[in-house]
Amino acid sequence: MDAPMYQLLKEQLAATIHALRVTTFNRGNAVQRLIMALYATIIEQIDSAVALVDSGRSTGVEAILRSCLEAHVDLLNLASDPAYADQMQAHYHQQFRIVCREAIKGTNPFLAGIEADAPARLAEHEKELARLGKPLDTKTRFDMAGMGDIYRSIYNSLCCETHNVSANFPAPFAVECSDAQGVHRNRWTPSDRRR
Repeated sequence: MDAPMYQLLKEQLAATIHALRVTTFNRGNAVQRLIMALYATIIEQIDSAVALVDSGRSTGVEAILRSCLEAHVDLLNLASDPAYADQMQAHYHQQFRIVCREAIKGTNPFLAGIEADAPARLAEHEKELARLGKPLDTKTRFDMAGMGDIYRSIYNSLCCETHNVSANFPAPFAVECSDAQGVHRNRWTPSDRRR
């Protein structure tokens, strides 16, 4: 992470925590509670990223910042339209529908604890998805928040770092799979050996 971005993160963290001291919300309002939960998530994630960089262990910071950016997009969309909470719920049900379908197969040892009630859980997730509709994809969510340019630049870069895109590996470890047979070839050159 470059120095200006790191400094910006630290300044934003301090300003966000300061603003939180004077922030009020209606705890009886589910949407306002959700907004505050997103706000707290963003603070925690930025704090974690800063702590990792401060400790000299910045590997993985991009994954945290990617998640933080998604929370920011959800916060903006929810603040501008309380009905957006339905989209967030639809996304939740869509993801856990996948988990339930896998658990029903009975072959995944990590889901053995929910195999017995997976059919009932799946039915509930299906019912909620039918009520809420299909969740929005990430690009649409960014566009709704007025952050389409960030989706196509910063977010894309964070995704590349998060998903271990081979171009991000140090040259001696980078591989590419570009030929028809799928043969992996090192991309590094003899000059890289001197590193």
